[in-house]
Amino acid sequence: MIPASRGAIGRLSKKNCMNGAQVKINCRETTTSTATATARIPIWFHDTKISRRTFLAGTGALGALTAFQLNPLMQALVNAGVVHAANPIPIPGSGERVPTVCQGCTTWCMKEAYVQDGRVFHVPGNQHSKITGKSGCVRQSMALTELYDPDRVRYPMKRTNPRKGRGEDPGFVRITWEEAMDTFAEKLLDLREHSVPERCMTTRGRYFLALMSTGISLVLAYGLIMKDEAITRHTRPLLIMAIGILLGGFTALATELGSLLNMVWILLSPNPSSPIWWMGTLYSIELVLLFVKLVMDLRGRHGVFDLPLAWGTLVIAAAAAITIGAVFGTVIGRPDFHGAFLSVVTLVSALVSGAAAIVLLRPQSTLTEAAGRIFRQAALVFAALILTRVAYEAHSTVEGMLGWANIFMLVPFLVAAMLLSLAPRLLALVGILGVFWVQYSFIITGQLVSLGQMAHWYGAVQTYQPNIPEALILVLGIAVAAALIKLGEQFLIARRPAA
Repeated sequence: MIPASRGAIGRLSKKNCMNGAQVKINCRETTTSTATATARIPIWFHDTKISRRTFLAGTGALGALTAFQLNPLMQALVNAGVVHAANPIPIPGSGERVPTVCQGCTTWCMKEAYVQDGRVFHVPGNQHSKITGKSGCVRQSMALTELYDPDRVRYPMKRTNPRKGRGEDPGFVRITWEEAMDTFAEKLLDLREHSVPERCMTTRGRYFLALMSTGISLVLAYGLIMKDEAITRHTRPLLIMAIGILLGGFTALATELGSLLNMVWILLSPNPSSPIWWMGTLYSIELVLLFVKLVMDLRGRHGVFDLPLAWGTLVIAAAAAITIGAVFGTVIGRPDFHGAFLSVVTLVSALVSGAAAIVLLRPQSTLTEAAGRIFRQAALVFAALILTRVAYEAHSTVEGMLGWANIFMLVPFLVAAMLLSLAPRLLALVGILGVFWVQYSFIITGQLVSLGQMAHWYGAVQTYQPNIPEALILVLGIAVAAALIKLGEQFLIARRPAA
């Protein structure tokens, strides 16, 4: 088997990679020598008197340098080994733009790599693209650190030991690029001939838990704003549920990205044109607001800040759910995603799953009736949205649209809404599974149509079945959420009755 690179940029020449490695080594050597020289501070430095005017002038000059080239935060991350120094100082106007694609996700957005002397300095969107244009997400910014990572795979290798398992040496040996491409092509053709191209497809997306947490936050914020005592008297349990489930979603996402630091990197690389950046930022703000409210509740501080905090949580949580839909809806090249409809779907699905989670996890309480009322109304609205989508897809003439909605998706929501009082916990679970079904369907279906050259490799339409690692990531997120909720109820709710 040939190991695949995780870099986000499409094919670049081997010469570029080797040049990148050489520059990376020089950057490290320069950093080390600078640090050594700085350690020997001359005596006159301590006796130098700096006036206020000189200090302000020097600070202004340093700020200007930071704004244009010297970013101390990023330099600190480079020195700490968290990220890799990808760029030496470029010479303006001396490079060229090379068309390429970003492989950070399955969309394969079109990019233009800005190259100088065989080295990539910047990866903006392709200005000639009618699909994505110059916009892009943070993955294109992370591409350079992966492209010039010193531990990257620099040449193709092939496994020689067929036995797999812990302690088994895979026996990787270096092969030529020609042999690698021939082997890869033979495997692809073999899969196509046997009609099993799904063995080559990889998909991403861990939004289920995040949306459920958003729904709980919306219910809590509504209760605080409307002063609904059935909800407000359970403020602390709801905060623990929302925080625990959201952290479970973050755990699943961090596992998928490979490191928690990659999530932090997204926040440190602001890109207002990217819905993915806004999604991560809004959910981080929501998590902070929930923690602030929990600390205030634990300390018994209730007063003038309660209402603004509730409104802030309501607005941020709703915006986060809408932005998840925008992550898909702004992808013009995929007809099953494109449009504002998915933002409405994600917002309502968040409310359905959040209210259902409250009914499921807080049985036999006054909160169950209030949450059940919200769940019934949201479930009926969600069923109406699905019915609208079914009718739209039945009469749609949009080229390339497969359609992700079907009439049977109405069943769990209609049944749960009408019969919730008979078996609240069971039917709440049915509602949660129905939301998962809908989210899974539109996320997967939208990616089955091949884009660009992928149509020649995998066929115009692919098939997909989830693999074990993907299922385990979701199970991990649910397990973390359940453990945090249990610990919170045991150590925080028992301390003092919730306000």
